[in-house]
Amino acid sequence: MPFAQVRGVNINYEVLGKRGPWMAISPGGRRALGEIRYLAEPLAAAGYRAVREGGMAAVCETEHFRERIEGNPANRDKLMAMDPEQFVAAMTHWREYFLQGADLPVIGATTSDLNSITVPTCIIPGNDKTHGLETGKAAHQLIPNSELHHLFTEQLDVDLGPMEEWHAKAGEHAGILLDFLRRQRMSAAAA
Repeated sequence: MPFAQVRGVNINYEVLGKRGPWMAISPGGRRALGEIRYLAEPLAAAGYRAVREGGMAAVCETEHFRERIEGNPANRDKLMAMDPEQFVAAMTHWREYFLQGADLPVIGATTSDLNSITVPTCIIPGNDKTHGLETGKAAHQLIPNSELHHLFTEQLDVDLGPMEEWHAKAGEHAGILLDFLRRQRMSAAAA
């Protein structure tokens, strides 16, 4: 699987399909790339024209949106009410926004954005290539009045660390946050 290196972090990606406009699909914060293959493959097979040729009905039939509709049937009406061209434009805009932010200190946040955060901030980085310790350190250095706490001391050489590791640290994680909140309330009460 190919990797793109962004600020020293390898980000894996996969290009599916050979025709049609580009579309970026992300599994989100803590999911493996393979977990969205069920959605990516039919879109690639359709040349990213499930939308352009099949309209929003074709989008509703993809496994991803079908599951969202099963969970909340009103989602179908919302999707069907969308203009296919606006849907494509929104997905394209999201992709461009993501790509423009890939080289920022934290994806989507510029140095000045991070410097402008004035509220007390508790930063607890992960330990994988996607949510790494270095990103947490960078955020801490740029956000005034921030605290950096480590649940993990070892950086893993994987794209996404196993959720079981986070679950095993649930008590410690909650303790850090509760202590942070307690100190903030005490500080506010004293002011």
